[in-house]
Amino acid sequence: MNVSRCIELHNEIVCLGWEGMGRSAEDFHPPTWFEHHGQAVRKARGKLSSDLIAFLEGAYETVDPNQYFHYYASALMAPGDDMFAFVDGICSPRWVNMYEQHHGQLEEVSGLGRYVRLYFANNLSSHPEGLIFDLEKNVAIMSMSIHDCDGLCDFGRIEWHPLEDILEAWLDMIRIGKVKAVGPDTEFRPWELVPYTEHQVNEVVEVFDKLVSAIEARMPPNDLVSSARPSSLFDKEALDAAHIPAGFAYDFLTRARHPRFRFIAPGLSLPTPSTIASQPFFNVPETVPQNHRDWFQSPPIQLFRSSQMYNRPSPYPNIYPDDIFGYPFNLSTYPAGLYFHERDQGNNQHSDAVSLVLPYAIGGNGWARKGDGTAFGENKHNEEENSEDRYSELYQTGRQPFIKRHPVRLVQVLRSWVGMVERGDWKVGAEGIADGINEWKKADTRGGWEKYYVPPEW
Repeated sequence: MNVSRCIELHNEIVCLGWEGMGRSAEDFHPPTWFEHHGQAVRKARGKLSSDLIAFLEGAYETVDPNQYFHYYASALMAPGDDMFAFVDGICSPRWVNMYEQHHGQLEEVSGLGRYVRLYFANNLSSHPEGLIFDLEKNVAIMSMSIHDCDGLCDFGRIEWHPLEDILEAWLDMIRIGKVKAVGPDTEFRPWELVPYTEHQVNEVVEVFDKLVSAIEARMPPNDLVSSARPSSLFDKEALDAAHIPAGFAYDFLTRARHPRFRFIAPGLSLPTPSTIASQPFFNVPETVPQNHRDWFQSPPIQLFRSSQMYNRPSPYPNIYPDDIFGYPFNLSTYPAGLYFHERDQGNNQHSDAVSLVLPYAIGGNGWARKGDGTAFGENKHNEEENSEDRYSELYQTGRQPFIKRHPVRLVQVLRSWVGMVERGDWKVGAEGIADGINEWKKADTRGGWEKYYVPPEW
C-alpha cells in the first residue's frame, strides 16, 4: 500500500467534490479523518493496521453532509461499530464481524478485525455495503451491496487490489468526465454518471485504428490494393437508415476508419450495410407494454458478426446463468458475435459495454478466467475450484472491484485483440484475421488462457 499516494488521490477527489458544489478552492481547509472524529477514534485506532492509520491521519474528511465523496461512495466510515461490522454472510464465518443482536456492540468472534468497511457505498443497490479493506494484506475491494458479496473472502480466488488502484480508478472516471461534478442539485451531490464521454469515443477509435493498422501491416501486399473505400465504417445517413440510436455505438461507427479487409477477429466480420441494418434485437421492445418501454434506452447492438448462431441451451430453466441480455432481450437464438449491451434507466449506464457471444460454450476445462481471477461459471462458495461452460464470459470482469458491476468495455477487448495480432497469436491472411471461429476455444486451454485474460478496469 502506497500510503502517500492514497492520501493524494483521496484528497484530490474531496477537493474536486468541494469545487463541484460551487465552492472556492481558496476556502478548502478540511480536517483529516482523525482530526474530525477526535476522541471517537481512540477505540478504532487499536483495531486498524499501521498503514491504514497513516492513511486516515492524512485523508481529508468530507465535513459537509450534503457532499458525497464520489458517485459510488458517500464518505469514509466514521470510527464506530459500523466501520467494523458486516451483515452475516458477506465473508465466511471465520472472518465475519457482527453486531450483538440487542446491544449494537462488537461481538467477539473468530477473526474479528481482519476486514473493515472503509467507505460506505451510495444507494445504487439494495442494502448498500461499501469498500471493504483487508487489514492483513492492505488490499481492498468494492462491494456495492450485501447481495454482491458471494465468496468475497473465501478461499482466496477473487482478486483484491491495492487501495491506490481503486482510488486511481475513481479519480480517472472524474478526470475523463465519466463521473461529472454538476452541482448540488443531483442525487449524489455533486456527482453524476454519464453514459459515455468524448474521451471514451476518441480512445476506442484510436485503439481500433491501431488494430486495423496491425492487421493491414501483416496482410499480403497485393491484398492491400483495392478500390477506394469510405473513410469511416459508416456515414450518418446509413446509421440513421438502420435506426441505430444516437450514442456511443453511433459515434464509434461514424468515426472508426474503414479497414481494407473483412475479418477483424477469428470468425468475426466487420459490419456491412446489410448486417448493421438487420439487428436481431431492434423489434423486441415492441413486445413490451407501452407504459414500460421508456425504461429501455437502447437494445443490444451487434458490432462484429459471426456466420454461426447462438442457441440457448435446452431445457431452459427459469433463470439460465448464461442469459446474456436481460428482459426483454433474452432471445433463444440470434447470430453470435460482439454486441454492445442494452442500456436502461437502472442497471447498465455504460454505453461502451460489450459481450462476445460465442456459438459454443467454453470454460468447462477450468483454464479460462474472468478479470476477477475466477473460472467461468464458478460457484465461489465451493471450497474446491470449479468451472462450467459459458457462452459469453470471455473477456468479462466478473466481480467488478472498483464500482458497480457492468460488462467489459469495448476498448479493453480491442486492446487484447491488438496484442493477439502484434504477438502473432492470430494468423493474418488476405481477408484479415485468418483463424476461424473455433480459435476462441484456446481461451480454455493451459497454453492459451492468459492471452485471453483481460485485467479489470472501471
